[in-house]
Amino acid sequence: MSLDSGISGGVVSQPYFKSHFGLLNTDGSANVAKSNNISANVVSVLQAGAFFGALGSAPISAAVGRKWALFGFTLSFVLGAILQTIAGGSRGIAYIYAGR
Repeated sequence: MSLDSGISGGVVSQPYFKSHFGLLNTDGSANVAKSNNISANVVSVLQAGAFFGALGSAPISAAVGRKWALFGFTLSFVLGAILQTIAGGSRGIAYIYAGR
């Protein structure tokens, strides 16, 4: 978990990410406050997803069985990875949040 948080925090600080997702001021300098907020939100959404996923895994496994619960969680993970991969343009940050 901390590895992923560190990687996402590092990616958000990269110049390409800032220019691609509109985190630069009109003069080309970094908008530090906006960049810090987005970095914090990206990490926080991951933590919230992990919390609720862990909380819901036992009841879901009891209801549908471990095999199908694992299959469902795997599909959820793949969908999230796809959303984060295709993120771009004006709705890119929303895709990243949804994928997390």
